[in-house]
Amino acid sequence: MKSPKISVIMPAYNTPIEFFKPAIESILNQTYKNLELIVVDDGSDKQDIKNIVDGYHDKRLIYINDGHHGAGEARNIGIAHSNGDYIYIMASDDTIDDDTFEICMNLMQEYNPDIVLFKLYGQSSDGRVSVLYHPVDFDVTNPGDTTQLVRKDLIIENNIKYENFKSCNDVTFTYSILACAKKVVKINRCFYHYNTNVPNQISASRGNKAVNIIYAFDALKSNLEKYGLFKLYQKSFNKVFVWCVKGEMLNIIDDEYKKTFLDTLKNKYPKIYRKVFDYKYKIFGKQRINGKRIIYFCGIKLFSYKKSFSIKTNVFDIDIRKHASFLLHRNDIKNLVLGSSTARDGFVPTKDDFNFGGSSQDLYRSYHLYKYCIDSGTPHLKNIVLFFDVFSFGLQLEKTQEAYKSIIYNILYKIPYAFKLDRKYNKFSRKLRRYVKKYKVPDVSKYYGGSLYDNQDNIVDVKGLVEKHLKNNKRGNNQIEYLKKIYDKTQENNQKIYIVLPPYRQDYMDCLPKRDIVFDELDQFLKEHNNITLLDFIDDNKFNLDDFSDCHHVNKKGANKLTKLIKERLNN
Repeated sequence: MKSPKISVIMPAYNTPIEFFKPAIESILNQTYKNLELIVVDDGSDKQDIKNIVDGYHDKRLIYINDGHHGAGEARNIGIAHSNGDYIYIMASDDTIDDDTFEICMNLMQEYNPDIVLFKLYGQSSDGRVSVLYHPVDFDVTNPGDTTQLVRKDLIIENNIKYENFKSCNDVTFTYSILACAKKVVKINRCFYHYNTNVPNQISASRGNKAVNIIYAFDALKSNLEKYGLFKLYQKSFNKVFVWCVKGEMLNIIDDEYKKTFLDTLKNKYPKIYRKVFDYKYKIFGKQRINGKRIIYFCGIKLFSYKKSFSIKTNVFDIDIRKHASFLLHRNDIKNLVLGSSTARDGFVPTKDDFNFGGSSQDLYRSYHLYKYCIDSGTPHLKNIVLFFDVFSFGLQLEKTQEAYKSIIYNILYKIPYAFKLDRKYNKFSRKLRRYVKKYKVPDVSKYYGGSLYDNQDNIVDVKGLVEKHLKNNKRGNNQIEYLKKIYDKTQENNQKIYIVLPPYRQDYMDCLPKRDIVFDELDQFLKEHNNITLLDFIDDNKFNLDDFSDCHHVNKKGANKLTKLIKERLNN
């Protein structure tokens, strides 16, 4: 019996050759051979796309050029010309693993679903397979269309098409097919490699196209109403709409455009606006409901001024676990790692290490954490490894959006507040102390303070992020003052200090000023203290694109590589 055929639809528009060829080859090199690759050239300015396609001399490769209509319509054209039993949508500047289709088709034959879903690299992955039945919650997948193999009949029978927006044109398609599917198989494995450093990439300029997310959900709502499924999916619809709007807002730099965007959202979807902007978009926020004031942290309800403390405080559980782990392992610690999330996610500790990396670098906190370690008794501590970032805030946490973090550090590590807390923080402090007292710490016998967080989201507006980091870096932050305190204490305790400048992705580096400008104060300090070892990985060619989860955090592979390099220096 002949195996089913997969039609891969790949829209392309002026895609650079260094990205386009690997994308094509990742399809042609699939271990599953019964496929066709339809490249829909969306009216590129030059002949490069056609010349590259023709150069492969592979009968499975089909070239179509029907003029310039936009990415959404290009996908529709590709599907209309397809001859396969299954449809897969592929970006012309990304790649997938060679065994993707073989594994997905095995699942298709075993479970006979309408869709097989998988994941992007940079997400957690364990290979577990789940079978989901109608109605399938929308939040089982991301809004993109490149992580799903779909039965073609599902698309044709329900007349599902792509919208032709400048961005977000895959949202309506993705969730429409999910709503219509009777059975979905999800494999918790990463197959798809998403490139974020492609010149002129649509996603890189999506900040001024954010309103398209509203139009995309307009179209999705229209489809769900047409299928008679909107009431069934309304909760899922609202949940992913909020999530998508939050994501789009992270890319908006222009304050005027943000205001226009929020006004549009408020007028068309007031309920979504309230959920996104009133409290869930802000890291710390307040909301009034029926006369009572509710305090939120990262969208999690903490407490009300009129009712008792809400149970959900799991944003602090990792800190409690880390503290318990430190107390358990303190007699074994030889190397102590301090710093922000580049330390937390960039150093993989083993038995003789402990990683106190957190988020929002503040050497005020790092100094007091180090002091706490000394005071608590760490008899074998030899090396202090301090990650020093471009974005050295130095705002003592209470002055940042992570103000509530300072309370958990005060409770666990006795770190003094930099200034007096006001009423709402004092009330929260009392509630959190009771929570910590009752918290049942899970088994941490094999946990050495490493990252328990998910991988960072991929950041598309790299330039805007760099500007934000450099703006914070210019504040009067006294980072060097606390670096000196850390240094002085290492001298008292006959310990060595290593300062790590972590690697950053090249597109992030390209937006930074010269290194000697960014780290001028640090360099001056190092000249005056020549017994400090600097481990500078900023321009290290040992790190490539595959080592990063976003533009300034390494992924698990990169963390293992970075840890090995650091440990080699510590052991010399």
